[in-house]
Amino acid sequence: MEGSLTDKENFRRAQGAVFKRLLLDDYCFRILGIAPNDESFDWDIKRHKHAFFEFNYITEGVSHTSINGTDYTVAPAQFLFIPPGTFHSHRPGGHFEVGLRWDLNRERASHSSVSFVHSFARDLYSVLPGSYSDTDGLVLSLLTDLAKKSKAEAGILELQLLFFTLVMGIVNCCRGQLDRRGEGGAPDLPQNPQVNEAMQYIEERLSRPLAVAEIARHVNLSYSQLNRLFKKHNKKTMTAYISELRLSQAQHLLAGTQDSIAQIAESVGYPNENYFFNVFKSHFNTSPLKFRMSSRKFDE
Repeated sequence: MEGSLTDKENFRRAQGAVFKRLLLDDYCFRILGIAPNDESFDWDIKRHKHAFFEFNYITEGVSHTSINGTDYTVAPAQFLFIPPGTFHSHRPGGHFEVGLRWDLNRERASHSSVSFVHSFARDLYSVLPGSYSDTDGLVLSLLTDLAKKSKAEAGILELQLLFFTLVMGIVNCCRGQLDRRGEGGAPDLPQNPQVNEAMQYIEERLSRPLAVAEIARHVNLSYSQLNRLFKKHNKKTMTAYISELRLSQAQHLLAGTQDSIAQIAESVGYPNENYFFNVFKSHFNTSPLKFRMSSRKFDE
């Protein structure tokens, strides 16, 4: 089956699952693209970024990609993992690959304990961009299974769940290699219970004004104690974490909803649209409107 993974016909049925919502706990998972490409594809793609995850598994030849200024040469049984908001470009290489696109967005905050999907979402967003090796063949096996079930005309829900299982396999493969390199990304749950509680408090109240002193009182620590613990476990200050979380959620809403920019600004905790515009442009070097327009061009 490996040799025919780049045959678009094998994924024809799975294309029917593209853009359909799969609700998992508080999250919405969507397949945004399944693109088997052969050497005839025009890989001269200039520097860009988008609001979804990109994955490219090489089956033949060699691909050439630059991610955040680092050049990668990717051979068979290797793949590229490119998170949302990551600048990258592709150069012609005469290779065969299977490309996947997806997103996973939190739609509401739950007051229950951290769920499996919530933990997985943290793992997914902690994976660093770059090239990874499918050392045990698990990712190829899951890709092949998806192609086989698609060719056998499996139901849409089954294909969505198979795709989600494939993404879990990709994340496990990446994180295993990052851990061996000493680049494990975000810490695994559980870490410090008060830091976990602070993070959940932030996520549940992201649309409101948030002060570190308020969060510290909630977890029964002083301002300085919580700041020190938070930075130790997350490698960033709480203020930086809140800002990154708000901007990340804003990206998802811009790309995946029809909400106005003013509505999105309010829903992620910015006091007004102008302030949101300035923060967003300063961080991403583009306006919210231009980001929304570019994120909806899936024909890269």
